[in-house]
Formats: sequence, structure tokens, C-alpha cells
Amino acid sequence: MSSLNLVNFNLRGPVRFVEAERPRGRFVEARHEEMEFTRAGRCIRQEGSSESGKRWRADFSFGSKGELLDPRLEIAFHEDGSRVETWHLAPGVRGWSVDGLPGVSFPTHGAAKPRTRFNREGAPVETTFLDEHAEDVARVLYRCGKSGQIDQAIQYVGLASPLVTNAERDVDVALQRGSSGLELPVGVEEMRATCSYDGEGRLMTLETTMLGQRVFGVKHEYNDEGDVMSSKIDGQQPVTYTYEYDSVKNWIHRETHHSWGVEVDVRRITYYQAE
Repeated sequence: MSSLNLVNFNLRGPVRFVEAERPRGRFVEARHEEMEFTRAGRCIRQEGSSESGKRWRADFSFGSKGELLDPRLEIAFHEDGSRVETWHLAPGVRGWSVDGLPGVSFPTHGAAKPRTRFNREGAPVETTFLDEHAEDVARVLYRCGKSGQIDQAIQYVGLASPLVTNAERDVDVALQRGSSGLELPVGVEEMRATCSYDGEGRLMTLETTMLGQRVFGVKHEYNDEGDVMSSKIDGQQPVTYTYEYDSVKNWIHRETHHSWGVEVDVRRITYYQAE
């Protein structure tokens, strides 16, 4: 249910601690990061610091069904196995996304609560964005594959049926009003995210559009260990990665090759001992 587990970090074996170091680079300052996992493979702590003195920390706990326990999150479980999750956003949050769409952020339109309905298989079906008066200001509809991964997510303004007539005119109107900061017409498709995956369920491509215009696209390739080998973002040179691994096949040294130079990350991984 939560993405805070070893599989989603592409970690193998009984990992207990991960410490990562990145020295100062051309565009980034040096930083130190840590993660801690339970024997069951759930992440219970993430923290880090940078050379400028910034520090951050997040602690996580989980319920009996594997759900994340967070004071900002309400979960209602239903007898048929489906559930509804409602997040309480802090004031001023302008973007939000359901778990399973990394790098995607849907406009909140000032909503205080994104509420997502999941089916009995655990796949998202629909998110409605509720403002402080519990009025629906936008919604996202999801199309998922057999494994539950999100193939497509489309955000519409308001809760009205999507506009299916005079589409070009509606988009033109939306673009004009959106550029001037006015409200978009109810029912207009505002944002779309489309994903594809390889046979192992790893994200291969991600494309996002805003009001019908492509705004972002990325393509990933993976090595035999399941780590990203190359990433190509629209309009940019490919970024490639090389790794060194420990005996459990978790990387402990990574070089990120940009067009302008190389960044290096080093990890120290501690494992639980057999009981």
C-alpha cells in the first residue's frame, strides 16, 4: 500500500540502514542522507543534511494492513477490500500526486483535501480535490494495468463530465483564460500523465501534457540489476549511470554522467543479521 519499502527503493536483502554521501558538485552542495528499515522491509526513517546547514527528517509508522499512519492521512477501509484515502494538505500547497506517479504533480486549485478511491486490488480509480468548503474543484481519473500500475491519469477541472464536443475551441478558451489567471472552464482536461512499463514493472516512459500541449517527457533504460542505466528528458542530453555493487547486488558507488560532468554518490549499507 505504501511505497516506503525496499522494493520501491530497488534494495535487496535484509537492509537495516543506508547511508549516502554526495560530495559537492558543479550545481549541488555536498549532502548526507540516511534511511532506516524494519526487518519487514518498511522504511521508518529518512533524514539528511547539507553543507549549508540544512537538515531534514521524516519518521514513518504503519498499521496492521501495511497502511501509512500519518496525522495528515485518513483511510477508510471497505468490506469489499476497496478503500478511500484523504490527505489534509498544508495551506499553500499547489501540487499533489497519488502514490505511484513519481515526478508528477497535479494542480490543487487551492484544494485542502485530495480524496482518492482505490479498488479492491489496490489500484487508484479517482481523486477528487475538495476545497475548504468541501466543494469539488478538480478530479483525476486513472487507468491502470493488471498489476495496478498507473498507465494514465487525467485531471479535469471541476466534477462535471469531461468536455467531449468542440474540443479545440474548449482548449483554446482554457489556454486564454489560464494564461490570464482566470478559472478554466469546468470539464476541461487540464493535465494528463501517460506511463509505460517494461516486463519487470519498471517505469520506461512518462509523458505529461497541459491543456493538450506536451510539457514533459522522459525515457528510462535499466541494467540487469534493475537500476536506471540512462534517462533521456525531452530537449536534453541523455544522463547515464554506472554502478559498483556489494555482494547482495545493492549499489554502493554510483556515477551520474551529465553532458557537463560527473556526479558521484557513495552508499554504506548495513544488513540485519540472521536471527
